[in-house]
Amino acid sequence: MDYLDEHEKKALITFNASDAMKQAVKKVILATLYENGRLKPGQDPKPMYNGAFGLLSQEGRMGASYPNDEIGADLRALWQAVSQLEIAFNKIGEFIPEEKGRGKQNPAK
Repeated sequence: MDYLDEHEKKALITFNASDAMKQAVKKVILATLYENGRLKPGQDPKPMYNGAFGLLSQEGRMGASYPNDEIGADLRALWQAVSQLEIAFNKIGEFIPEEKGRGKQNPAK
């Protein structure tokens, strides 16, 4: 990743050294996209879990009709956002902590 300087790369290596840190950050970020009361302490987040139910429940809360084409467009946008976050977390995962690797980007990924 040529857009990161050495300090930023070291920060990602440090970040990857802690599974608890990775899970906590992932939960906080994903909660803004799909949290519907299903994120629980000590459990792995499930990025594709159930954001659709949140979209569908908007109709009742808004007190207005929520046309199917709008639901579909919003669901597609939600899926794309979660998908892009997963890709980003996978990229972050390429930075291996010193004790698990050589402390630099994994060339196999």
